This record gives sequence, structure tokens and C-alpha cells, in this order.
Amino acid sequence: MLDLYAGAGSLGIEALSRGASNCVFVDHDRTACDAIRRNLDVLGMLSRGTIVRDDVERFIRRGALGRMYGIVFADPPYEMDSLSELLNLMNGTGILSERAVIVLEYSSRAGAIRSDGPLECVRQESYGDTRVSFHRLSSEG
Repeated sequence: MLDLYAGAGSLGIEALSRGASNCVFVDHDRTACDAIRRNLDVLGMLSRGTIVRDDVERFIRRGALGRMYGIVFADPPYEMDSLSELLNLMNGTGILSERAVIVLEYSSRAGAIRSDGPLECVRQESYGDTRVSFHRLSSEG
């Protein structure tokens, strides 16, 4: 499991608490990474988390620790306008397992998100200013 733009790690930690075996948390901010480490330690989950302080796109381009991920959470800053590029980057680097699900949280004011590859949006929900979309590799991909 991969938690991108992890912040304090709440999405990945929630998944760990519900049975995920491990999670890689990625955030560029030192304070955020320190918070993830503290939160995992307090909850007794430090051994199940890998914390990477890096730019998310650079982390993906470098191969995401050489792993394939079945679940990817991405909660980028709401002002980020390159969400389609983020999906396309994940799509083209071989980090997604065959049945991967990407959960993307972003501003409901953001424009349409399009993937140039076999990723397709299978569900989308809006909650006030927040939109959550679920993406999978299409059966043709």
C-alpha cells in the first residue's frame, strides 16, 4: 500500500489499523514525516510503515522502492493542477499491480482528470469542496 502526499499519515494508518500488512508513506515535508513516525510509534505500527521523505513525482519516477502497489492513496494539495499528470506517471512506471486501485482526493473545483493510459475512473463522489475518485486499470489495459 502506498500513501502519497501522506501528511500526518492518517489514510495509511487507517488502512493499517484495518488489516493492511504494511504501508509506504511519502511526503516531501520533514515535519509531516516526523508526524507519521510519531503516530506510527504511538500506535505500535512503526515496523509496518516505511516513511520516505521525497517529492512524490520523483519517488514514482525512481521506481517507488522497486515495489508494485495494489492500493494507492493520493491526497495532493488542493491547489495542485497536475492531477492527470500524476495518474499518467503512476500508469507509466510499472508501480501498479494488475488489480491496483488508486484513490485520489482533491478539490471539487479541479478540472476533469484524464488518464492517457489504461487507468479509468470507476467511481467518483463529492463531499462539499472535496472530490474522491477511484481509478483502476481497465480490462483492455
